[in-house]
Amino acid sequence: MLKLWGVKLMIDGGVETAFLRDPYEVIAGEQEDPEYRGVAMMSRPELYKLCREAAKNGWRLGIHTVGDAAMDMVLDVFDEVNREFSIVGRRWSIMHGFLVRPEHFQIMRRLGVTWPAAFPTTIPKAMPW
Repeated sequence: MLKLWGVKLMIDGGVETAFLRDPYEVIAGEQEDPEYRGVAMMSRPELYKLCREAAKNGWRLGIHTVGDAAMDMVLDVFDEVNREFSIVGRRWSIMHGFLVRPEHFQIMRRLGVTWPAAFPTTIPKAMPW
């Protein structure tokens, strides 16, 4: 009676913990570590293992990402998994994706990854056009 058709994973948090390529700005009393780049909630090998299992079983996958380093990691793993089990046409998605870069869109297009859960206020800032 129960059918598993999809999985949601979370790579980073919100604005305060988004996993970024570059360090956050130092703010006295709030963020004082000049090397702080946010929080990755799992390692790349852990993410790969989960994504590979989803692909192997034909499951849909949605991954919460906010920061650009989180997007880098997720799309790199998607690309690697796709070489073994095609994810094209499986409707894998990026959820939120505040800091999407132009190169991310190219990879998403090639792999058929959707971006369905973006916040409307971030879309004009994230679009490469």
